Order: sequence, then structure tokens, then C-alpha cells
Amino acid sequence: MSEDKINRIITMSDNHYQIKIADDGSFFVKLPAGRPEVPVLSCEKGEVIMQPFFADGVDSTIAKVEKDGNIYIIRFVKGPKARIRVTI
Repeated sequence: MSEDKINRIITMSDNHYQIKIADDGSFFVKLPAGRPEVPVLSCEKGEVIMQPFFADGVDSTIAKVEKDGNIYIIRFVKGPKARIRVTI
């Protein structure tokens, strides 16, 4: 699956972020270090969405989306200079 396709299937409330694909094929979103506002996920006709949540002191979390019998796991990772700029 391409990054364009996964970003069409699953959208986020903040268009500064995009779902990327790691070398191992997993999906991830990079967020800046600190206490960033975590984007809310949505999915057209998505059956179940488990939104990401960062507990204090945690640098990564996951979100889960089920759509058409497929389960998508997206890892959210906080780190320095992790913000992705999108030009529209």
C-alpha cells in the first residue's frame, strides 16, 4: 500500500501530519517532542477507530482502524524535529 492510499483511507484532523510507511511496512506518524496535540483520526465508513493517546512520560502510542475487514495499526512517535510540513 502506498502512503497516498493510506492517507486517503485514514485522515487526520491536523493536515500538518501524514501517515508514513516505515522500512518494515508498518504505518507511523511523527509528532514533535513535548506535549503535542495528537491529531484525531477519521475514516470514511470506518467500522472502529481507537484514537491514539499519550500518557505522561510515554514517547509512542498506537491507533487502530478497522475498515472493510482490514485492521490498520498506526504508531504515533514523539521526537525532536518530527513535524512534517505539508504544502497545499
